[in-house]
Amino acid sequence: MERLIWDNTFCKRIKPFPKGPNREAVPTKDPCENCTCNNGDVDCDFTACAPPPCDVSYTPAAKCCPVCRTDCVRNGKTYKDGESVPDDNPCATCKCAKGVVKCGYKDCTPLTCAALYKPKGECCAKCKEGCEKNGQKYEHGQPVPDRDPCKTCRCLNGEVKCDTISCPKLACYDTYKPAGRCCPRCKESCTRDGKTYEHGKPVPDADPCRNWTCDNGRVKCDIVVCPILNCYVTVPQPGKCCPICKEYNKCKKSDQEYKHGYNTPSADPCKYCTCVDGKVECEDYTCPKLTCAEYDRIKPNGKCCQVCKEKKPCKNGPYGKDYDDGDYIPDYKPCKKCRCNYGNIECEDSKYGC
Repeated sequence: MERLIWDNTFCKRIKPFPKGPNREAVPTKDPCENCTCNNGDVDCDFTACAPPPCDVSYTPAAKCCPVCRTDCVRNGKTYKDGESVPDDNPCATCKCAKGVVKCGYKDCTPLTCAALYKPKGECCAKCKEGCEKNGQKYEHGQPVPDRDPCKTCRCLNGEVKCDTISCPKLACYDTYKPAGRCCPRCKESCTRDGKTYEHGKPVPDADPCRNWTCDNGRVKCDIVVCPILNCYVTVPQPGKCCPICKEYNKCKKSDQEYKHGYNTPSADPCKYCTCVDGKVECEDYTCPKLTCAEYDRIKPNGKCCQVCKEKKPCKNGPYGKDYDDGDYIPDYKPCKKCRCNYGNIECEDSKYGC
């Protein structure tokens, strides 16, 4: 008990309390201490606390006796009564129960497989399984190809798991992405014959049938493929790779035009005429050998050659027409002279060609 100074029926506590009248409560720092002023003296009693009816208790600030705690504190975080409390053990299920964290533990089913693994954050082990993708099977840990070049995938415990490739930053302005690659690259220039060419620019060459291009630091060559021309005679083009069809002059006769290599009509039945680069050139017909006797041969009007009396015409011939035996068929086949010979259309090469 502290020493007091009596002053006119007032109690004075030296420190830290002010004066007070007789029988008045005297403040104290200890919440369990009950003090009063008694004729200049301070009399104090101490409160006896009964144990709280719980396992976890705490003493509130400025209170003397402890009380039961209903919430739980774990790792600096407070959880309400009945609230789930996380635990480092994945097999544990914990709850706050009146100030106490109570946990139950899961029993794992025994596995019969040879290879086991325990997934991160899970309680029980699992059997290692393979994966299947696009009809192809892969074992655990085996790489799995992916269409995206920026992904690296593996079979992990029955699932295909992929990581994305992080591409580095390039210290260049112009980039390109190679086929089948994830990350871009810097485009490079090419040097040839002392001259520099940028990526994608053509590189000149004396051969017109070769196209050279600067392709990321390398001069790449492509062979020119010429188209198929629908003509018999071609001519080259100066400075170019592919030839072109030769252009022939047409023939004009009786106000009619005829293309090169096509038959032109003739007043002489024994002349076979063709348009040759703007000029009409004719040749004599060669009469076919006849198998009939001389007395069975006749020469039809307007025809060049004799024919046997028994005729075998060509029915439903070219252009939908019927042709008599020995008739020549104009413009049937360019560069050929054709005629009806005993029911058959026979052709032979023209001496002028095409």
